[in-house]
Amino acid sequence: TSLMGKVSAEPQWWVGGMRALYQYSTGYMLYDTIFSIFLPMMSGEDMDAKILGHHLVSIYLMFSNQLSDAAYVWLMVFMFSGEFTNPLQNIFGATQLSVKVFEDPLTLGFHAVMEFSFALIYFIVRVGFGPIVVSYMSYRALFGAEVKNVPFLVRASWVFLVMMMMVGSISLMTECYEMLSDGLIVKYHRDYEL
Repeated sequence: TSLMGKVSAEPQWWVGGMRALYQYSTGYMLYDTIFSIFLPMMSGEDMDAKILGHHLVSIYLMFSNQLSDAAYVWLMVFMFSGEFTNPLQNIFGATQLSVKVFEDPLTLGFHAVMEFSFALIYFIVRVGFGPIVVSYMSYRALFGAEVKNVPFLVRASWVFLVMMMMVGSISLMTECYEMLSDGLIVKYHRDYEL
């Protein structure tokens, strides 16, 4: 399978699997976008523009890739490198809240391990793996012969938006570096304002 070839040239089972994954992921992003708009409205908090932007860009990338009949694997690799840490991030988020409620050593210890684990994996994936994937795939999206069926401006928009998503994650990369620097001394302790 080509990283950026025409999807319709692939075996039917592969095309069906990729389309199912994209449709599921696009549906999830639509749901999460709606959730990220209405939850802050209902709780009286400000909406996080970075999170909303991330969701809208992801929806555009997935939708335009499906329409273009190209570059599915490119975007799947990028999405994997970005979302790989999501389960750890969600568990870490839950432990951030749990230490505000529970004071037992098991909860505090689990939170310390999750904070360090999330920070380590996120930092490795985003700082180590992310730029390599983005650089290689961006070059292929712009100059690869296998995507010439996709208008250059569409491919350029993919590259620009993927780069902006990487830039948008710099603050979390920095935060993860700070969490790693502390070792198992937690940054987000019981009295920390979330």
